[in-house]
Amino acid sequence: MSYLKTDDYKAGLKRFLRALEIDPFNPEALYLTAVCYFQNKQYDNCIKFSKKCVMFDNKKIDCYKLICESYFNLDNKDECLKLYEKYYAISKNNWRYLYSWGLALQKYGNYNKSVDIFDLAIDLNHDDYNLYIALANSYLLLDNFELARDAVKKSI
Repeated sequence: MSYLKTDDYKAGLKRFLRALEIDPFNPEALYLTAVCYFQNKQYDNCIKFSKKCVMFDNKKIDCYKLICESYFNLDNKDECLKLYEKYYAISKNNWRYLYSWGLALQKYGNYNKSVDIFDLAIDLNHDDYNLYIALANSYLLLDNFELARDAVKKSI
């Protein structure tokens, strides 16, 4: 884990791939390998290892988020949004997942739904100002300046 703390994802990747040679079904090693691939912008490999991870640990919410964010970074709108919907039932209590989904909805022009998703994330975490700023952005994109202002006020 020290590799992740120091942002040395290339060294971490080598280490985690070695760990998978010993135990190819280790969900934590699969997840950490996926994280390293993601941080190295190797999104196809990130998706591959994240999907393997959830085969062995289907409660590993961070893997679902990595898969969706990888498709987002690959600008694969259809797959990205389809999978955010699909994994919602598993991840609905994870505000980071919801925040990520809201940003994807915002990027792809579904501002009304992004408002709903950001509201759900805020219900789970009232303390992260980024959620309020993202919500305000969605309101701005909907030309609802009053609600945008209120969201910004709550972020302070």
